[in-house]
Amino acid sequence: MSDDTHRVFGGRATRWGLGLGCVFLALFELAALNPWATERLYSRGLYPWIARLLSTLSALLPFSLGEWAYVVAIGGVFVAFGWGFFRARRAERGRGISMASGLTRALAWTGWCWSIFLLLWGFNYQRVRLVEQQDLQRVDEETREALIDAVGERLDLLRRGLPESDEGVAFMPPDLERLDAHLATLQSELLAELGWPRVSGGRTKVLASSPLLRRWGVSGVYAAFTGEPNVVLPAAPTRLPFTVAHERAHLAGVGPEDAANHIALLTVWRSERPEVRYSGWLALWTYLRVDPKGRHPGVLRDLRAIRRFLEEHRGREAPQVWRAYDRYLKAHGVKEGRRSYGRVARLALAWLAREGLPEEPLEVSGPGPTPGSPCRRRLAPRDGSSSGSCVRHRAAQPREGSPGRRRARRRRSR
Repeated sequence: MSDDTHRVFGGRATRWGLGLGCVFLALFELAALNPWATERLYSRGLYPWIARLLSTLSALLPFSLGEWAYVVAIGGVFVAFGWGFFRARRAERGRGISMASGLTRALAWTGWCWSIFLLLWGFNYQRVRLVEQQDLQRVDEETREALIDAVGERLDLLRRGLPESDEGVAFMPPDLERLDAHLATLQSELLAELGWPRVSGGRTKVLASSPLLRRWGVSGVYAAFTGEPNVVLPAAPTRLPFTVAHERAHLAGVGPEDAANHIALLTVWRSERPEVRYSGWLALWTYLRVDPKGRHPGVLRDLRAIRRFLEEHRGREAPQVWRAYDRYLKAHGVKEGRRSYGRVARLALAWLAREGLPEEPLEVSGPGPTPGSPCRRRLAPRDGSSSGSCVRHRAAQPREGSPGRRRARRRRSR
């Protein structure tokens, strides 16, 4: 390549960027044709090692390195274009050649960044879908209605015991570090039970760009370049535990948004903290898109508070941002695009129909279990007492006279 051509269209780095982009595009399409091979070789093979390394290193910093990586990646496209354009103009090339020079360098930079993104995380979009891995079957309409009744009753049960803010909204402890450590442990246990590789290390961080992302209706971002789950603070009422679990699911290698939501639900439902479990049940209720009429007054206040929070912070540019993200998801194999978030309702109901509602911990006051009833788990001591209160478990049952119980009685009578 002549020195003049090198000056206009770039040299080895440009050629490598274009070449890598083409190679990884071919690999991405190949991965889509062989999801089980992608699952075995990448998602359960190479990726856990990459994630452990990145998350452990990035956890050493108190701030989010990932959002700056995205700034560099996106901003670099414009810098590369400008660099190519003006170098060509300085070489006294015409406007058309200068535009081609800028576009070539911008594409090369994009090729570099996209190749690194796919290597560090992006191939997880092409792994086997969660509905196939867990063999989740679509539920019939009668079962769906009964499950929605049970979800609503579990929501009411939890909400009655939660502390409230001055506005009457469920109070969520603001300690992100403690919440993150709690959810990391729960999700690690869950992944082990599912037979997935565990990704240890890493911590969830607060985004410095939170004010901007709130305008776009974004509650969290997983930084694939650095292995960092990130959240927007302050978060919408009651949503923080569910959001942290969702972003941690991405760290575990879960690509599609419905699958990440599903793993987040299974994570928070394991918690002994009622406000954490409530966050998951309320998130599921919003995705079910059913009329909340008849729910506990506190649940109704929380739903109104979430809607008010989103409306107050929503910017005019938010629809354009979500349209761009919709195209991004579809380009990476998520056919439903942004609508994939809501498909968690189908996954969750299928899981609940097969497994039943998770057992609900009940705290029993007093120093310990009643005679003849061994204590399965004990909470930390309070107020200096020598032993903590015992945690019981019971499966939530529909209330007497509820639609769910009436349907169950009709099925038994048949």
